Amino acid sequence: MQVTKWISCLCGAALLPWSASAITLGAFGPHGEGGSKNAQTWTIGPGGTVYELDAFVSLDGFDLNGSLPGTAAALSRDALPVGLGYHFASSLAADTSDVTLVYTFSNVTTTVFSNLHLSILLDAEIDQAANTFFNEYGVTSGTLGTGPADQAPDQWQIDEPGFVTGTVLRNLYLASLSNSNAIPKTAPNDVALGLGFNLGTLWPGMQVTVRVMISESNHTLGSFALEHHDAAPVSSTVITLSGQVDPRSAVSGFVFKDANKNSLFDAGEALTGVKIFADLDNNGVRSSGEPQATTSGSGSYGIANLTASTLTLRVDTNTVPAGITNSIDPDGVLDNRTLLTLAVGQTVTNLIWGYRDIIPPAVFTNTTPLVQFGFTWRLSTPAGSIIGTLHLTNPPASGANLRVPLQIGLPASTNYYLVHPVGNLSSGLPYVDLSAAFTAQLGSGGQLVPGAVITLDGVEVYSRNRSAPANSWFELWATRAQ
Repeated sequence: MQVTKWISCLCGAALLPWSASAITLGAFGPHGEGGSKNAQTWTIGPGGTVYELDAFVSLDGFDLNGSLPGTAAALSRDALPVGLGYHFASSLAADTSDVTLVYTFSNVTTTVFSNLHLSILLDAEIDQAANTFFNEYGVTSGTLGTGPADQAPDQWQIDEPGFVTGTVLRNLYLASLSNSNAIPKTAPNDVALGLGFNLGTLWPGMQVTVRVMISESNHTLGSFALEHHDAAPVSSTVITLSGQVDPRSAVSGFVFKDANKNSLFDAGEALTGVKIFADLDNNGVRSSGEPQATTSGSGSYGIANLTASTLTLRVDTNTVPAGITNSIDPDGVLDNRTLLTLAVGQTVTNLIWGYRDIIPPAVFTNTTPLVQFGFTWRLSTPAGSIIGTLHLTNPPASGANLRVPLQIGLPASTNYYLVHPVGNLSSGLPYVDLSAAFTAQLGSGGQLVPGAVITLDGVEVYSRNRSAPANSWFELWATRAQ
C-alpha cells in the first residue's frame, strides 16, 4: 500500500468533477522521472494527477539493479551501463491536452548491446480527492507490435502497483509485462499502466528513439494505447498512454551482371541469390543478427528495420557467381561495399552493384599499348646493387582499367635478381605480386585507370655483371577489366 495515496483519499470530501481540462506539469527529474513521488506537480484534465512516472531499461547479460543479469534499471534510481547513451526530452502540446516524452538511446562503444527493452510506468489517480482511487479501471485499444521490426509497443500491463497481488512493478524490472488487464471495468481498483518496447540489438554507432504520449483528450501515438478511467459518474477524466518507436530506416537496390559492358542494367542481366547485408560491426563478414537480404529473380533486394547510424552495406562475395568482378559500386569504389549514413526513418533506394566477366591475366611488356613501365635508376654501386624507382603507366589510349594483382618478374635470360621490396627473386622465378606496395597509389577499387601513373621507390636489383637492366627485360603480369 502506498501511504501517499491513502492520505489523498481520506482528505477529500466534495464529489464534484474538476472544471479544468488541460495538463499542467512541473520539471521532470534528471532521468525523465515525474509525478508527486518524484517531487513533480502534474495534473491531467479535470481531476487527474500523476503519482509516478518512471522508465525501465534492460539488456541481455547486464544486471542493472543489483538483482540478476537481464533485469532492468529504473531510470529514476539505477545507472545504465557505460557506453549506452541516454537522452530524455519532453514537450507539451500547444493546447496542453497532451505531453510527449522522448527517450533516445545510443551505442557509443565498439561492442553490441543485445535485446534492448524500454518500459514505461504511469501511475496516476483520477478524482481521488472527490471520491476514491479504488473505483478506477483500465482499457486497451488497437494492435500490439510483434518485436523490433515494427514501431508499436510489444508489451503492456494494467495492474494495481502497490499491493501484494499487483505484479506490474516486478514485471517492469523483469522486462516482461504480462499483456493482461487485472483492473477491468467489472473489477475496478487502483490502476497503473505499463507499456513496453522491444528495441532489438543496438549495434555500435546506432541510436533508437521512443516517443510516448500521455493525453487527456484520447489522442494517441501509433497503433496501440492504454486508457485509465474512473467509474464515478461525476468523473470525466480519461488518461491515455501510447507510444511508438521512431521510424526505422531502409535501403534497397539491385545487383546485375553487365554482360554487354554498357554500365546499365539491361533485360536479362539480373543476378539472383546474391546476399547483401548491413555489416554493423564492420568485420567483413555477416555476424548473427545483422540484417540481410537476398536478390530476387529481378536482381532486387531490400533491407528494412535499420536504425539511424553510419554503417557499411556489403555484398557477400561468397554468393556472387565465380568468374566475375565488381564493376559498379554505389560509392564508386569497387570493393563490394559502401558506407552509408542513415537518418531516422530515411529510405535509400537505387543502391546498385554491377559485375563483369574477369579477363584472364596476361603478360604485358613495353611493346604493348595497354601498359608501360620503366625504371629511373638513381644509384649504382660497384658491388652490383642497383636502386631505383619503378614507374608504372597505363596510357590513355589503352581504354582499359588495369587491375590488381600487379606482378613483376625477370626473364630467365637475364643476370639480375630482384631484391627489394618483395624479397629475393632469382632470375627466371615466377612473377612476384607488387599489389600491396602499390595499394596506397591505386585508384578506385584497386585499379590503374587509363592515363594514370604510379611509382614505387626503393626497388633494388642485383646485377651479376653490375650493369643497369634494360626496361625490356622486365615483364609485368596484370589483370585487365574492360
